[in-house]
Amino acid sequence: MRVLLSTYGRALTKAAMPRVESRPQRAAELIATQFDVVLGAAAGCDVVVVTGMLPAAAGALSVAEKLGIRSVSVTFQQLTVPSLDRPPLAYPGRPLPDGVTDSRVLWEFDAESNNTMFGEALNTNRVANGLPPVDDIRDYVVGAEPWVATAPVLDPLNTVVEAVQTGAWILLDERPWSDELIAFLDAAEPPVYVGFGSMPMHESTDVAQVAIEAAGGAGASLDSQEWLG
Repeated sequence: MRVLLSTYGRALTKAAMPRVESRPQRAAELIATQFDVVLGAAAGCDVVVVTGMLPAAAGALSVAEKLGIRSVSVTFQQLTVPSLDRPPLAYPGRPLPDGVTDSRVLWEFDAESNNTMFGEALNTNRVANGLPPVDDIRDYVVGAEPWVATAPVLDPLNTVVEAVQTGAWILLDERPWSDELIAFLDAAEPPVYVGFGSMPMHESTDVAQVAIEAAGGAGASLDSQEWLG
């Protein structure tokens, strides 16, 4: 079986934060890129596994649909999957309605936001590639049975749809440690590692200092600090 994993997002976290008014254009570019790249890469595959930012994921899923290939959406957190006991994330420039606590209303607002920002961009590309438009881009991406790649003990499922919790996707690295790393670890007390994954830091000015102070507050020694970019 040939499986294509389609993911997109790292480049965006390094790029400048797009203006709110330019977001639909940026989404159209992302989706068009998926049609250009994934269309060729997915040829001959049996399954397309899609993760990443919603407009890019919608494009990749559309490619799988065009090719008649099975596809599944994967998320590495529940935040993008509708729930009855937690609100959705708010997009910059589209804050959640003030005073609203009903999660069903907030998730409806989230669907409207996604359709407003990305719906036209997706459907323009779909129609151009011989596919029918979709009415709800978020529901199209989430699907009827998305995969949630988290550990049940740390992240109990509370999604509306029947999600499949696969456990965390961890690729074991069995390469030997370098002599420099071993010397660093053996030189003093165990180090504190702070990582931010793909979190964008466009507006943060003191994240390093906050991390240092948090480590110090937890009792870590701050005699030595090394930063890896």
